[in-house]
Amino acid sequence: GIDKLRRAIEVNARLDEGIKQEVSIRWMALLDEIQAREATRPFLTLENDVRPICRNVGITSSLEQEEALEYFHQRGFIIHLTSSEVLKNYIVIQPMWLIDGLSRVIRDPLIHVNYDLFESAGLREEAINTFEGGVTSKDFLDFVWEGYPIGFFVDLMKRTMLLSEWDEGEQYLIPSLLKKKTTDNEDSHAGTNITFDFSESFLPKGIFPRLVCLCIEYSSRKVAKDYHRVLYRDYASIKLSDSIKILLIEDEENLRINCVVRDRFMSRKAIEIVQSMLHKIDYDVSGGGLKFKTFVTHEETNKQYSFADARKPNSLFPFLQDEEPQRQHKCSLEYTNFELNAFLEGL
Repeated sequence: GIDKLRRAIEVNARLDEGIKQEVSIRWMALLDEIQAREATRPFLTLENDVRPICRNVGITSSLEQEEALEYFHQRGFIIHLTSSEVLKNYIVIQPMWLIDGLSRVIRDPLIHVNYDLFESAGLREEAINTFEGGVTSKDFLDFVWEGYPIGFFVDLMKRTMLLSEWDEGEQYLIPSLLKKKTTDNEDSHAGTNITFDFSESFLPKGIFPRLVCLCIEYSSRKVAKDYHRVLYRDYASIKLSDSIKILLIEDEENLRINCVVRDRFMSRKAIEIVQSMLHKIDYDVSGGGLKFKTFVTHEETNKQYSFADARKPNSLFPFLQDEEPQRQHKCSLEYTNFELNAFLEGL
């Protein structure tokens, strides 16, 4: 198995046009200098460490410096994320350091959490809220990330949609740490039922929590405070705006995300927003490999129609059609490359 995988990697590596790209001696000298520090440091900072190295090897242009770092990132030599100024200032040269930092927060509480450790630090309640309720505090993150650049990790989790701001104060929601919903209310599905169907490909773990993160971030910009919000790992009741309330339900077995829009006249807008969010997650996190279709269920016949058919003139869903053309919330490849805050503001 491992040998077969190794051979497949070698074959595909030879086919990669990127390995044939010629780079200057200055770039190779820069990479050598960066990798020489890997044994003693998990990361370098752009301004204090890397730019001086660049100047020493003859790369004086800021543009060329960033082009070199982008090339090294794409080839897997370093991890350099540039979606915010905070992330841009860190060049990670020990990937396991990054994984270790994230795993201090995202972990299985039944196996990897010692509450006695947190009790001795006076943080037992914060630990329970984090690992059993999915809501953490800055004080708790300060403790578990002691010695780590906390601002970097908070921003990293925000940009990768693993964490979102939570209500007032310095609190954060981590949806992947929420409990699964164990009961169901039959009346809870009243409204327009929409299905985002991934059954022709796959629905990876982590897509639904990231969708919840984006919805919470979007909601925080539109709603003063949502007192009726209900969140589980596989279920979320959220107000996207004062006029749009939705349910999101993950159906792992059938590879679907089901969505219920309470006000059917807001269904079209809700569908387009959620579709855009799924495309954003796809291109930012999954590399553009997700494939899904959107269906709308007719209330009387319980028959599903594609969203494209449902919004056609004279269809059975007149509330999905606009009297006046409006900008659609479709997410193109170019649009998904937007910085996260710009993306959410553009919806």
